[in-house]
Amino acid sequence: MAVPSTPQNYWVQTGNQQVYLSWDIVTATPAVTNYIVQRSTDGVNFFTVTTVVVNSYLDTNPTLNTTYYYRVAAVNTDGIGAYTAAQSAVATL
Repeated sequence: MAVPSTPQNYWVQTGNQQVYLSWDIVTATPAVTNYIVQRSTDGVNFFTVTTVVVNSYLDTNPTLNTTYYYRVAAVNTDGIGAYTAAQSAVATL
């Protein structure tokens, strides 16, 4: 048994004052139970925005024209896998 691998094909898209994150489903044994989505304004100090059971997340509450950094990790009963490399996004109209 082992923690899940890092989510692959992770990408970030902005528009309509929102930020959309998506990644491939991670398969693992034991199975992935959820994903942790973290956000940062400096790319160093991250905090958890949410946990989701699907392989996407829509951030509907970013501040306009602010740079955010997002990363994602998969979770199973053995623990938290490695986070993706952080990707930046600037929420715009």
